[in-house]
Amino acid sequence: ALLVFVDCLKELPATLLPGLAEATEQVGTLTADAAAATGLAAGTPVRAGGEDTSCAALAAGVLAAGEAYLSLGTAGVVGVAVPAGSTDEPRLLGFPHVRRGLDLLSGSMTSAGAAITWWSSITGVAPAELLAEAETGADDVTFVPYLAGELHPVNDPAARGVFAGLSLATDRAAMTRALVAGSAAAIAHNLAVAREAGAEPTRLLATGRPTLSRLWMQEVADATGLPVGSIPLFDLGVYLVVLGSVTAILFALEECVASEADRGD
Repeated sequence: ALLVFVDCLKELPATLLPGLAEATEQVGTLTADAAAATGLAAGTPVRAGGEDTSCAALAAGVLAAGEAYLSLGTAGVVGVAVPAGSTDEPRLLGFPHVRRGLDLLSGSMTSAGAAITWWSSITGVAPAELLAEAETGADDVTFVPYLAGELHPVNDPAARGVFAGLSLATDRAAMTRALVAGSAAAIAHNLAVAREAGAEPTRLLATGRPTLSRLWMQEVADATGLPVGSIPLFDLGVYLVVLGSVTAILFALEECVASEADRGD
């Protein structure tokens, strides 16, 4: 079905598609009808904007090459900012950042929090309790976190999860710790591929409920060799206000720099 859909897209005339524009580029103004529906002023500039991952990177504070972000939930997404046009790595996703002059190399993983949820359903123990007892669990078990195939950089829907190193002495805490370490290893794998492509990550900014686990964040720091900062979970309204303010500041700075360059100052 997907291939049929893609073939149909190929037949669409280009005139039906919008033109390409940078995220910060003004593509129009708010119409009178749209202004009445939203309560905003007619004529308000409308910018092209960006897709979800690059906007999330902006919200996380990834504003310069080398800065990396990590979003952990059911799945996981990790990416690093690189100079625009500087890298091409087919095992990862590459696309423009909303910040002019930057691209993102990004990898997605199928099972981050999903692995703990699955383990919770097997053991009958709540995820928070599992993570708490894993703080003192042995680290002699290895877990490969491919419970639903794997996306990047493996790109294999048939990949499957594995526990290795089990013994009669292995307990639940050790297996939970292995789940967390396996997730961290998958993150490190993506960043290693990004480094091979020329990216130079210097720090990792993490968000999502798993970041509340000290053990999880320590495992990520150990696996990646990067300092990890967590972004507090907050109300969506606050998120939108902050994101809008940061975006507006970036637009203003870029326009100011362009104006100064035109004057030769």
